[in-house]
Amino acid sequence: MAGGWSDEETRELGLDTGLRVHLTSRVFPPRTIMFGTAKRAIKCLNRGNPGQLVKLPEGVSYRGSTKATALSICDHLRLECFITREED
Repeated sequence: MAGGWSDEETRELGLDTGLRVHLTSRVFPPRTIMFGTAKRAIKCLNRGNPGQLVKLPEGVSYRGSTKATALSICDHLRLECFITREED
């Protein structure tokens, strides 16, 4: 548990609210600028598309690119608690 919120509590808030809480209190430094990008990455992962490229916010780059894979974004922002797709 980080920032006073467990994974389960964060998920129970729903995607939008839970993600905002996560990006402001469970990730340091807070990454609120990444809300839309994180939400798109979560949706890609839940649809089974971890390699899908997701555009980053203006002024943000990843390894010199303005896009990153959904999986890279998930790993960097520790979004695992929002991933609902079960592995085969």
